[in-house]
Amino acid sequence: MAMISKDYALRLWKKRYGGQDYVRDCFGVWIFRDDYNDPSTKRSRLNNGKMFHYGWAIDHIYPKSQGGNDNDNNLEIMHIETHLLKADSLVILYKHKPYQVRRIEGKRHYAIFDEEGKKVSRN
Repeated sequence: MAMISKDYALRLWKKRYGGQDYVRDCFGVWIFRDDYNDPSTKRSRLNNGKMFHYGWAIDHIYPKSQGGNDNDNNLEIMHIETHLLKADSLVILYKHKPYQVRRIEGKRHYAIFDEEGKKVSRN
């Protein structure tokens, strides 16, 4: 898996999420802006004492191993665990729900869709 620089990743975060510190990825998992590529730091987002990992990575929606590219419209910000789960797959099963990478009709790029055909990725 090719590493995208932290500077580039943070620029992509700002482009997609503005100044928000915490957001949910396309699978609904919370991530924290400052935890790019950090699988170990734990934080308490809701100040309730429970600590969680909010690390995230940049996923190539259409995998580079299958001909995908590094264009912003092929990149998705997602929690490290969901990123590892998706890996180079075009079909993802997350929490017993299927997701699929499909080409966006009339466009030259791909997105992640849920089982009802709703686009969930933010690219």
